[in-house]
Amino acid sequence: MENNNGMRRVWARGLAIGAATVLAATLASSGAVLAQDEAPFTPEKADVSLGYRLPSLNSVAALLVAQDQGLWQECGLNSVELIQTEQVMPGVVSGSLDVGLVETVDTGQAQIDGLPIELIAGYRPFSRNVIAVPPGVESLADIDGKDVLLGGTPGTLDFDVRAGMLLEAGYDISTVNPNYVTVDGGSDAWVALMKEGKLFMSPIFNRHYQDLKDNGFSFWVDRNDFGSDHVVGNTNFLAENPETAAAILCGLVGGIQVWSDPANMEYILGLGEATGIEITDKITLAYEVDILNYEPFDGGWDEALMEKLFADIVSPLYDGAVVDMDALVNLGPLHAAQEALGLPLNPPSEMDG
Repeated sequence: MENNNGMRRVWARGLAIGAATVLAATLASSGAVLAQDEAPFTPEKADVSLGYRLPSLNSVAALLVAQDQGLWQECGLNSVELIQTEQVMPGVVSGSLDVGLVETVDTGQAQIDGLPIELIAGYRPFSRNVIAVPPGVESLADIDGKDVLLGGTPGTLDFDVRAGMLLEAGYDISTVNPNYVTVDGGSDAWVALMKEGKLFMSPIFNRHYQDLKDNGFSFWVDRNDFGSDHVVGNTNFLAENPETAAAILCGLVGGIQVWSDPANMEYILGLGEATGIEITDKITLAYEVDILNYEPFDGGWDEALMEKLFADIVSPLYDGAVVDMDALVNLGPLHAAQEALGLPLNPPSEMDG
């Protein structure tokens, strides 16, 4: 269903999980627990919306846990509506979304662009970057004149970042002339084309890794990098609703903690399946690797890595302009949520907004 902002509403309060709710009693770990019996926050706005972009299990598992376990209600909220949309940042800027999960690089760009956005928590701080080539591709000469995919064309951010990764791995693609293509259908389509001999290089994701390895593919890039997704809110919303923001992060971090324990895999796979996500063998094989992208599992992040990310990727796009971390980061809600959950404050800086 589409609303006026082109957002597809997926889950509202009260998921029809059924058997999955019963499974909750068998959780190997309940993650962080509230340091008090009653709700730690009194939200100024009790019914809120949270926007996210990708509907894959590894993108939404923590959200499903927070909904199914009633973690947001335990933290003081009445409901959290989860909304899948390609327009998360515009939704937060306009106020049609209360908070959103956005790519970390985008938050740095938003700050330099003067948008009313504040970064309030980590969600999935890391991402695994893998670029695969099929059997028979052994050197750069083997992709000369062939169709390859790097997520864009030279000069676009996705392309340039991946080209830089290849260069660091010893593959200078500027020395050859591949035919750079874009392909609809996402990574499943990219992998299928490589298997058919129609595509000779492509980024892949964890769920494809073992299958391609078993079929003789090589990985010219295979690394974990900081800078995937963080939580943002509108500056005015955060100023007017500090208890609401803290309650949102309280439930979210609780969900991340449950998701981070591999022993809870069957429970979380059941949540995904109950909400319409197809659970394949590839998803199961990639499960424990996907979890690692959420480290340190407490909504925090490494400040030095974030500053390096902005310096390496964002600043060059703005003729060297530096992201103002004091203006961008508001740790007040996260620190309040971590304290309520009995977790150490992370990052332990004074950027409280």
